[in-house]
Amino acid sequence: MKPISVGMAAFAAIVLLAGAAAAIEPWIPRNGKIFAKLDADHSGRVTLDEIKAPAEKRFTGYDSDADGAVSAAEIDARLKQAIERRRNRVLTSLDEDRNGSVSKAELDKFVEAMFNGADADHDGGITLDEARAFRMAAWRKQREGAAAN
Repeated sequence: MKPISVGMAAFAAIVLLAGAAAAIEPWIPRNGKIFAKLDADHSGRVTLDEIKAPAEKRFTGYDSDADGAVSAAEIDARLKQAIERRRNRVLTSLDEDRNGSVSKAELDKFVEAMFNGADADHDGGITLDEARAFRMAAWRKQREGAAAN
């Protein structure tokens, strides 16, 4: 079996970089869950202070030398760490034979197991409710694993 192509890996890296780069950039939330998370006082409105707090926290995370400024080198280092973590998660999840590459067979097996795990009523299709329940179960499992460490 052929490993996943370099083109697919490059595309994944670009998508990841775009997401990781946005992590430091302040933004106005459009997603209801994110909006609710930022709305610390549950007023139904996000205030400037509620937006500033997480933005400043992200800034501090990027400012590795704590000099009050984030340099291009600090951004590059943080993005590199994010890419490495993502690569490791992908390989841990998909590279069943641990040979450092993901074959199409490994990808297919993973996708099939994921689909079957989400298809709670085993009717051959996944509803939005099943997808949400599957995602929440995965999130809880991840949190439990992190808490155990």
